[in-house]
Amino acid sequence: MKSQVPQIKIDDSDQLLATIQHWGAAIVPDVFSTRWCDQLMRDFATPLSALTLGRDQLGYRSGFYGDATKRLHGLFRWSERLSEMVLHPPLMNLIERSVRRESQARALRISNAELMVIYEGQAAQVLHRDNVSWPLDRLARRPAPLLNVIVALSDFAADRGATRVIPGSHRWPHEMKPEVNAAIPVEMGQGSVLFYSGNLWHGGGAHAGGPPRAGLYIGWIPSWLKPLENHLATNGAAAFDRLPWELKALLDVEQSGFTVYA
Repeated sequence: MKSQVPQIKIDDSDQLLATIQHWGAAIVPDVFSTRWCDQLMRDFATPLSALTLGRDQLGYRSGFYGDATKRLHGLFRWSERLSEMVLHPPLMNLIERSVRRESQARALRISNAELMVIYEGQAAQVLHRDNVSWPLDRLARRPAPLLNVIVALSDFAADRGATRVIPGSHRWPHEMKPEVNAAIPVEMGQGSVLFYSGNLWHGGGAHAGGPPRAGLYIGWIPSWLKPLENHLATNGAAAFDRLPWELKALLDVEQSGFTVYA
């Protein structure tokens, strides 16, 4: 598969950071095995099957969120295997350098975690920037403190819902709006990882037919920024009891019991 978004090896963190800063996005191919991806999807199979298209656990999602899309939250409730991805050392090294150090934060946090499965018949999502969730921060800081990560749990193809991005748009002024035809599909194989800036204009692609497109999304932020997801509420206390403290801290739980210090 080919894409205009550069592909960089996982062990070249300097080049990865430079590419994300310049392009707003970078692909790291073949980080996770196809077997691991398939096993993770099996972990999510039961809760995913309980969802109907266009709805999630909250029951009302459609339109922007996709009428032929399923979105699963509270992912740590369903898979202990997921921690292998979150704590993957080379990925964590890049996120540490890109998010925590650039934002001068004490620690990292996961803003939200989501399994996004796009099915046949889904129209292209409207282009957007994810940092609009924190509008004051968006206007005050460059680069954006949010770094997005999508793991391809299935192949990402242009005609089967591949994420579309506008390279370089993370540097645009706030008032500049995108042209839809400027977006390009991020085509990558199962097990590959897409990094992209919270300032980058992007959107899910249309799915013309064939197997669903499954992507695992993790949004990374500095500890001084409020996460979008209340992880304890979505995952449940029983799931948290099984997690190592290193992961609990990323989900905004501290050993001291306090979560107010940035």
